Amino acid sequence: MSWGYRPADPVWLSRLQRLHADFRLSWGEKLLYGAMLVITAVMVVLCGKAMVVMGAAASLWPFEMVYALVLVGLITLGYVAVARFAVRYEFRGGRLRVFNSWGQLKLNEDLQHLREVSCFRGRWTTSLRLTWPDRARAIMLIHSLEAALEQAH
Repeated sequence: MSWGYRPADPVWLSRLQRLHADFRLSWGEKLLYGAMLVITAVMVVLCGKAMVVMGAAASLWPFEMVYALVLVGLITLGYVAVARFAVRYEFRGGRLRVFNSWGQLKLNEDLQHLREVSCFRGRWTTSLRLTWPDRARAIMLIHSLEAALEQAH
């Protein structure tokens, strides 16, 4: 799949409505996602160090403020990582339920009136956009779900 928006295979819509399975990130996806987070965390720390050096030279940024910004960035990054790391999609009886890492229900949608399915591939993830007549939702298109949609009959 190339980067950017593309319509999904038209049969995916009916296949989503008929799916009866659970889907989670594979170990490979978790490893890739973890590597991405480590790289991002390193970049946040390096940006913080650069701000300290530049701020000290220009007397603009106190050290405490820079470190507080870096800490907030790392905590936010960690929270987002943990919340998505063990995401689970449950397809049952024409419904999609999405649970985060803590088992909290984050999305509960009826797929019977789904109008369109499309994909958007970014730098690190692919999103599956689900469109109803009155709303739209996006979820990560994990490999196991994509494989099920490609194989389902």
